[in-house]
Amino acid sequence: MKEKIKKIIKNNEYLYSLVKKVRGEVNNMLEKEKYDIKLSLNDNNLKVEVSNLQEPWFIRGYYLYKDGNIVKKIVKDNLDSIYNFELKEDGIYFIKVYIKNGENMQSTNSSPIAFFNNDTREKFEKLLNKKEEKKYREKLDLYPLRPPFQDFALVITNDELDEKKILKNLPKKFCFTKSNISNQNAYIFSSNELVDKDNSKIAFSGFCKYDNDILIGSKEIHDMDKPEELVEAIGNFTFLVKKENDFIIGRDYFATNSVYYYNTPELTIVSNEYHLLLILLSEFNVNLEIDDDIAIANLCFCKGQLFEQHLSKKMEVKGVNQLPIEKYILIKDGKFELKDTSLVDLLNKEFDMKDYETLLKQAAKEIMDNIELVYNSEKIKNVLVDVTGGTDSRVVFAGVTNIDDKENKTQIHTADDKRTNDITIAVPLNNLYNFKYDIIPESIELEKAEDGQKILRSLNMGTYYYITRYIGRRDADNTVRLMGGGGEAIARPYYTKYLLHDEISKINDSRDFMREFVHRRMEKCLLGENGIKSCINVFGDEIDNTIGDSVLQKFENTYMMLRSGSHLNHRGNQTAGFIEWFPIYSKTTFYLKMKTYDLFKGNKLVFDLIQYLNPVMSIMPYEKKENNDEYNRIKDTLLNQEPRLKNLKISLNTDDTNWRESNIEKEKVTKVNKVRKTSLNRDEKYEELSKIFIYLMQNCSEKLRKEVGLPLFHLIEQNKDSKEDINLLYNKIFSLVDQINLIKK
Repeated sequence: MKEKIKKIIKNNEYLYSLVKKVRGEVNNMLEKEKYDIKLSLNDNNLKVEVSNLQEPWFIRGYYLYKDGNIVKKIVKDNLDSIYNFELKEDGIYFIKVYIKNGENMQSTNSSPIAFFNNDTREKFEKLLNKKEEKKYREKLDLYPLRPPFQDFALVITNDELDEKKILKNLPKKFCFTKSNISNQNAYIFSSNELVDKDNSKIAFSGFCKYDNDILIGSKEIHDMDKPEELVEAIGNFTFLVKKENDFIIGRDYFATNSVYYYNTPELTIVSNEYHLLLILLSEFNVNLEIDDDIAIANLCFCKGQLFEQHLSKKMEVKGVNQLPIEKYILIKDGKFELKDTSLVDLLNKEFDMKDYETLLKQAAKEIMDNIELVYNSEKIKNVLVDVTGGTDSRVVFAGVTNIDDKENKTQIHTADDKRTNDITIAVPLNNLYNFKYDIIPESIELEKAEDGQKILRSLNMGTYYYITRYIGRRDADNTVRLMGGGGEAIARPYYTKYLLHDEISKINDSRDFMREFVHRRMEKCLLGENGIKSCINVFGDEIDNTIGDSVLQKFENTYMMLRSGSHLNHRGNQTAGFIEWFPIYSKTTFYLKMKTYDLFKGNKLVFDLIQYLNPVMSIMPYEKKENNDEYNRIKDTLLNQEPRLKNLKISLNTDDTNWRESNIEKEKVTKVNKVRKTSLNRDEKYEELSKIFIYLMQNCSEKLRKEVGLPLFHLIEQNKDSKEDINLLYNKIFSLVDQINLIKK
């Protein structure tokens, strides 16, 4: 199919020049020379061997790294292919080998190797013999989802359950229903009563688009004629529909939320909460254990955006999986099946570049439809619109400017984020339209630091690790917040945007791809060679089992569907009580992203969408230099250009008086319950990390202890007096310990 598209483009002079310009001049890049680096350790002697290096290339340098920092450089033309280093300090080492050919210089990283002296090993062994701290043995309580979300789980088993005993381990409001299918017992546990509709029973958690309105929570699902059609709906939700002896379980079309399942011939458990599934699974006489390779892969890196969330459909408890992006679950007469949603057909549909503009108009219309249904809904009083300096919120804001807001619902939310200069872009943008800023009355329910941490551990268990503190539950009546969320998954290349013009994009084998990817990040690696192998294998398997036309596309979808969901799913709505709506959730937009992914190799689709929705917005600057540079490079290729605007220079009004005054007013209408301390400081987290690490080592398998024990012990000891951010490691280890405690008999 790709070759067919390329042929169409090459036969059209305009399209060919357009795609060539959008891609940039990247075809002349120098391909990386291939050679092998092997490390071996004999006592404290590190031996480096380089093989398969082809002349006229020669070795120019060996750089020795310890714990991510250069500790020794050997630089000389025509170095020997075998070199030895004497190691004096504990650490994770790797070698960066530089090769040269004339004026061309390249480098490649070896795999890591762990070196620890006998004193360190003895100190570590002594720690393992310390008395176990009782408080870490406790099984973490489930934190129930709050409306419009709810927890639910389906259990199908040959056994008779003691429902009352199980309910004692769940929050107070949980209930259950029981039925019989194919000589088995089917139990549905839920935090709300199931909805009865036309001989069906329904659990619905979240909100969705249906018949030009938003259905919010279980009560409104009564308005849906065919609940089984939820598999095709957009929104932020999970659902279970029982019809006679059949069950359909799924989530929103773009997989914002997750569904987890454990399925054997004797026992099936499906839930929209991983924590709930593990509680129920522990009730059965099943030999449950941690998948060491998955756990090691997760612990291999604790820096870098890729490793801030669980990046596999296989969970750390063996046998538990996440539902794939393009699937839903059908259980018919007791038989468990994964069925395709229409996403599969959508992505298999042939693409013709000459239809691009027609499809672009359709995508823009779908985004406008998603915005209009919010403004047209009688149940929505306030529409809070996020405006930042980025492209995704620009798409949404451009769409909002088309709305004739007769009821004056619009209020703008923009924040002075210290990490960005969003405010310097957002305020001038809004000054063009003078929408009022956010002064919606809110209440914020804070928690004590320890309780807040437990809430986060329950909600994010095994899935998301980039969390610092529980910021409280925010509530605002009759409010929908329009966000640019999902743009990176639906409308533009995100994590792979820096790889699209890189030699790595040509790699066709998932493991070769992941090997190159992680080897480039050796400075951030925490584990030795076996840890890296686990990381490569786990993420390589995940790439192989994800939709996409190429390894790079599969990697993009692996990352963004799990990352986007981690950011945008119901866990976020536990701290933001208003509905967070994502207008970019458009099927045509996603189709165009995937079909032009290897053609445009950039943000052209997003820039085209903005120009279609509001040409004035398209000429306004962005916060990031890279977005401005790309826009200026390809602006002549964008569609729906307004000749009157092409060379227009607008003098932006940067006066932020209205924004500042609204912040003062917002504080006045925001009620916050007073809690003395809502978060742990670094020293407190560090002390707890040290203790919970020891507990993990005392309760994990020998394999896990062998691969991660000494390296993480070394890392924790090293960071005792540093300002290094430990949140990711803290959250990953607590997540692992919580899972171990839940499955322990």
